[in-house]
Amino acid sequence: MHKIKVVFFHRKPVTGSFSVEYIFDDVRSRLSASIHAIKFECRCISQGLWNRIINTIESSQNQGDINHVTGDIHFITLLMKKSKTILTILDCVFMNKKV
Repeated sequence: MHKIKVVFFHRKPVTGSFSVEYIFDDVRSRLSASIHAIKFECRCISQGLWNRIINTIESSQNQGDINHVTGDIHFITLLMKKSKTILTILDCVFMNKKV
């Protein structure tokens, strides 16, 4: 039986901040046995151009049958297969900020 490979892409944890990634640890533990769930954690914090470039390249090299991106790293989807990528945006408060 072929297991579908689902890669969950998460930002590098930052001390002292709430992390939705903990919720997805629980989600992964409850998935069907026919799903091979993998957690990919970005190596760099998502600040600065070079860190984001590194995260984007490394993420594109670690794709699965389905890619699920959460957190503030939605930019990593730029080099991912669009038809196999799900982007979950949980917090849209930034849209209300005035520049």
